[in-house]
Amino acid sequence: FNMSHDIRTPMNAIIGYSNLLATSHVEERQKVIKYLEKIQAASNHLLELINDVLDMSRIESGKVEIDENEIYLKEVTEDIQNIVQMQLQTKKLQMSYELENITCERVMGDRLRLKQILLNCIGNSIKFTLEGGKIWVKVKQVAESVDGFASYLFTIKDTGIGMSQEFLTRIFEPFERESTTTASGIEGTGLGMSITKNLVDMMLSEKGKGTEIRISLQFKVIEVQDKKAEEEKKLSKKERKVREHLHVLLVEDHELNREIATEVLLENGVEVDCAVNGLEAVEKMAAASKGQYDLILMDVQMPVMNGYEATRKIRMLEDSEKADIPIIAMTANAFEEDKKAAYDAGMNAHVAKPIHFTNLLKLVDQIVE
Repeated sequence: FNMSHDIRTPMNAIIGYSNLLATSHVEERQKVIKYLEKIQAASNHLLELINDVLDMSRIESGKVEIDENEIYLKEVTEDIQNIVQMQLQTKKLQMSYELENITCERVMGDRLRLKQILLNCIGNSIKFTLEGGKIWVKVKQVAESVDGFASYLFTIKDTGIGMSQEFLTRIFEPFERESTTTASGIEGTGLGMSITKNLVDMMLSEKGKGTEIRISLQFKVIEVQDKKAEEEKKLSKKERKVREHLHVLLVEDHELNREIATEVLLENGVEVDCAVNGLEAVEKMAAASKGQYDLILMDVQMPVMNGYEATRKIRMLEDSEKADIPIIAMTANAFEEDKKAAYDAGMNAHVAKPIHFTNLLKLVDQIVE
C-alpha cells in the first residue's frame, strides 16, 4: 500500500505538469521553468523509490556484492555535501561536517555502498528535521591501524522529530515507517534503514528530541599515500577544459533516448553520429576514416546485435587505432554484474540510465584526456 501510494504521487506530478506544459502556458517562460523544475524533482524522487525497491529485492535474494576500491574519506564527505546541498537550502537546514583523529585517510572498501549508507541516514535527517534545524555529521577514526585495518565511527545527529521507543524495535524492517506518507506528509519507502541495517552499529532516538545514528565500520588501510599525485589529479580535474572538436558515435536503438543524448552532446560542443544497433556501429567503425571518431557511447540491449557483442567485434578490427577506441556503456543494465559484463566485453566505463549528463560529460573528459 505504501509503495503504491509513494510511486503514484511523483507519477501524478510528472504526468500532471507534462499535460499542463502540452496544453497551455507554453508562452509563459517562468511557468514553463517552474513546471520543468517540478517534473525534474518528481522524477528524481521516483528514481530514488525505484532504486530502493531494487536494492531491497537484491539484498533479499542474496545478489548484492561488496566491491573493493580506493576510498578517500575526505572526498566521500565532500561528495555527500554536494549531493544534499540543494535539499539543505530548500529546508533552511544547517549541516556541519567534522573529521576527527583521521590518521589513515585512504582505505579500501566499497565507496558506492559507503556513500549509499551515509546518504540514507543523512537523507532521513533532512526529511524529518523541521525547517531551521541542525544536522551534524562526524567521521572519527577510533583505532589505529592494526594488521593493516583501521576502525571508523560515522555519526549522524539531528534536531528532528525523533522516533518512539516502540518504533525503534521495527526501524530495520522493510517498508516500516512510524507513520504513513499520507499521515506525515513526508515521502519515502521505509526501505532506507532496512538496506543499511547490517552496518548500523547503534541508533539512539527520542520522540521529539531528534535522532543520533552511529555506524561502526572497519576498512583496510592503504599505507602508501602519494599526496602530490592526488593534488595533481585534483588540479587536472579542476582545470579540465570543455571538450572541443570531439566526435562521438552514439549507438542507441531507442529514438527518444537517442534524441535526448544527441541534443545534450551537441549543446556541449560534441559532434554526434548515430547508429541504431550494434551491427550498424561495427559497420560504421569499419568504414570510418582514420581518427573520425574519438569515442563510442554504446547502449547494451539492442536489436540485431547487442552492445557487448558489438564492442567485442570493434576490438577485433584490424586497424589498431579503431580497435582501441574508448567505449562507454550507456545502459539501463545498472547492477554490479552488468558493469562487470561491460568491462569483460572490452568497454572502458559504464554509465547507468537514466543518464546524469553532467557526470557523463565529466567521464568523457577523463577518458579522452
